[in-house]
Amino acid sequence: FISGNETTRHLIGNLLWRVTRDPALFDALQKNPSLIPAAVEECLRLDPPVKFLMRNCMMDGEVSGIEISAGEKVAFGLGSANRDAGHFDDADSFRLDRTEARSHLSFGGGPHVCPGAALARLEARVALEVFLDRVGSAQLSNPAYNAVEVFWAHGPATLQAEISAK
Repeated sequence: FISGNETTRHLIGNLLWRVTRDPALFDALQKNPSLIPAAVEECLRLDPPVKFLMRNCMMDGEVSGIEISAGEKVAFGLGSANRDAGHFDDADSFRLDRTEARSHLSFGGGPHVCPGAALARLEARVALEVFLDRVGSAQLSNPAYNAVEVFWAHGPATLQAEISAK
C-alpha cells in the first residue's frame, strides 16, 4: 500500500477486497471513475478501518434505556453505527448512489473528527484510481476475509488476488 498510516492501509485493503470480490463493482468503477469517491465512502461506512471509538460521557443521559452517568467511558461500534437502518436506506448494501454517503461515523465527528480524514480519503481514491487504470481484471484467489489480528482494527491481513494488466 502507498500509505504509512496503518488505518489508511486498512481502508485501502478493505476497498481493494470489495472491488476484487465483486466483478460488477470492478466493472462499474472502471467504466465510470467518477463513482470512485462514492465507493470510498461506502467502504468507509460498511468496512470502517477502526472497529470502535471511546468517548467520555459529558452529562447524565440515557441511550436505549441504559442510564449513562457523566464521566463514564462509552464505547461504540462503528460497524453497527454505520449500518443504522434509521439513518441509512438499505443499510447493509454497498450502494454507489447513496445520497448521504459521507454521513458515516468512520472518522468520528464534531471536535473529535480524525485530522487525517481528508488525506485517508485522498490516498484511498488515488490507490483505487491507479489500480483500476492499470488492472484489466482482478479476482480474489481466496474470497474469505482474512482479518488483521489487531483488536481495534478492521482490514484484511492478506489480499490474494489474480490480476491481469490492461
